[in-house]
Amino acid sequence: MIDKIRDIEKFKKMLIAALMAIIEESGEDLQVIERKMTKVNEVLQCINIEPAGDEPSCSPNFYIEEYYGMYEEGRSIESIAAIIMDLYRENKMCRHIRNADPADRDNADRVILMLINRKGNEDLLKKIPHRDFLDLTVIYRVVLSSDEDSIMSYILTDAILESWEMTEEEILYDNQDDYMSKYKQVIEYFDAVKVALTATPALHTTEIFGEPVYTYSYREAVIDGWLVDHDPPYLINTDFIENDAQFKKGETLAQYDPNTNELLNGAVLDDEMDFDVSEFNRKIVLPDHTRKVLEEISTYLNPESDE
Repeated sequence: MIDKIRDIEKFKKMLIAALMAIIEESGEDLQVIERKMTKVNEVLQCINIEPAGDEPSCSPNFYIEEYYGMYEEGRSIESIAAIIMDLYRENKMCRHIRNADPADRDNADRVILMLINRKGNEDLLKKIPHRDFLDLTVIYRVVLSSDEDSIMSYILTDAILESWEMTEEEILYDNQDDYMSKYKQVIEYFDAVKVALTATPALHTTEIFGEPVYTYSYREAVIDGWLVDHDPPYLINTDFIENDAQFKKGETLAQYDPNTNELLNGAVLDDEMDFDVSEFNRKIVLPDHTRKVLEEISTYLNPESDE
């Protein structure tokens, strides 16, 4: 009777030990790496088998929870380790990308976008280009090879982007044609009359749907009473807006936790930090600055006005 291990952490350690025993017996120059993969809704433990050393490589993720389920069904640690090693050796794409060079600029044509959980990947996001979207983040992956069963890719890092001598904006721009093509394929898939409505017309809208056949302008909507017209905008300039918010090395910034709505003690800055106006109330909160701007705005408001 197999003495089952209920603790998944102990199972993981014993599985790694069994994998290392197989690797040592085979004489292969491999290592077993533990990782935590944060998907959109959960954190999953996984292991990767990779060549020893710092050589760039790709490896399939072997998720501990899946193999722990096999163990609970009665399989031995040794047999599960053998299954994982066989899968690693048989993985066709690992052979395809063994000599892949992440610094190859041609890989920019293979970039895809991926949504991940922001809070669960904070350490990773410090090293890679990304764009926040609500509580998620868009990251970039480079697809090296794929077939109907699996896909092999690596995450685009700041270092790789620098080696390509490209910016994040250029990556997005290079993929606009591909985006347009796939978007049109979805639209044209349906054999029916398509009606497109938009309140924010842009160039890519006309490129996909063609020139507008009818336009209801802002001016018409105001005259008809559907919209309220506005006065010319008031421009308020401050030192922070004109010169950015600058913090010197050695200063301490408190950190805001949006989940608890609390201010946490921040670390001493190792270097200078600058924030431009586009980052206000997104990456940095300046309560005094916001208060003074609102006080200035209030001087233009008449609380007794009908407007």
